[in-house]
Amino acid sequence: MKIERYFKEGLLKKDEIDENKIHSARALLFSFGIKERSHFAMIEFLKEKFKTNERISHFLTILDSYRMSRHAIQYRGEFCSELDAKEAIKDAKGFLEAVRNYFKNLKL
Repeated sequence: MKIERYFKEGLLKKDEIDENKIHSARALLFSFGIKERSHFAMIEFLKEKFKTNERISHFLTILDSYRMSRHAIQYRGEFCSELDAKEAIKDAKGFLEAVRNYFKNLKL
């Protein structure tokens, strides 16, 4: 499984679960006691863990597309329009709400 490779390569590492570190996608990752050194590995790990959660999976796919867009903007000098930025903010708020609902409904 490729997720295990990310652990071997140090892109994902086991960590203590610390509620003070938790923010959206990282919140999901930290809830498994995992920390990341690669956004790609984090998204792949979460896609595997949440493949049966349609809403979170949807936002993880969107998050991955934004990761690729950020890479293009940062390293190839591509442009991000104001409309694209507003859409990203809307998606971030939707993802945050989905994660909040997941944790609210989680029975620990």
